Amino acid sequence: MSAVALLQNDNIRFGYRQYQAPMLAAFRPHAHDLWEILYVPGGNAFCMIEGRRYRLSGPTLILHRPARIHRIQVEGDKVYEHYSLMCDADALYPELARQIPEDVELVRLAGQSAVPELFREMRMHYEQSSGDCYKSVFPALIEELFHKIITAIHENQTQEPISEDPVVRVATAYISKHIIALESVEELCTALSVTKKRLYDLFIRHMLLAPQRYIQVKRLALVQMALRSCPNPKTLLMQYGFRDYEAFRSAYYRFYTQEP
Repeated sequence: MSAVALLQNDNIRFGYRQYQAPMLAAFRPHAHDLWEILYVPGGNAFCMIEGRRYRLSGPTLILHRPARIHRIQVEGDKVYEHYSLMCDADALYPELARQIPEDVELVRLAGQSAVPELFREMRMHYEQSSGDCYKSVFPALIEELFHKIITAIHENQTQEPISEDPVVRVATAYISKHIIALESVEELCTALSVTKKRLYDLFIRHMLLAPQRYIQVKRLALVQMALRSCPNPKTLLMQYGFRDYEAFRSAYYRFYTQEP
């Protein structure tokens, strides 16, 4: 079963997903223009964020910041479920968002009931109320959630990744820093002193994306973010490394299934 809804101004999205024997295709690597906070009640799964691999054990919050490429990998054939909350936290709650350190991506919820109850309340309001609940109810619930996250961080309830390849870490950092000017994967390999084949093998193993595809997905996510304040995509192409509008439009539509 699933439930998804959108606020009219697209600043808040909420959904619940439940998968029986989930397939890998349902969890392809992707990125968003908004913050995404996943509440995972439990299950046998891993989370990958920019090549960092986390083991999900027990109730967990996963914090996906805008433009960070991520995916879920489910082990076995049991039911997997999660609640998904997406919001423009940097615009709606800038002071709270700034209090969450950049390197915090998972928060453990073992023994806690307040955060799960918040997500259950969000689901109840969505299922029993009209779309107006996104304007009247959700902002207060989301603000309370951010306060709970900050408290959990102060109480050292965060979780470190279980693995991260050092070459992939340096490569993704370099791409992020040079995302606009980067001309080719060959340029990236030269900067990192690594062969193209080795870089390709590492990205496929840890990201499920080839380096060139990773760069494209990252650029598309950044364009999607920029479109929130600039409705004309043609003015953004050169800023984010795209040289041809039709090629950009086609890539955007294939990835997001909508026109830019």
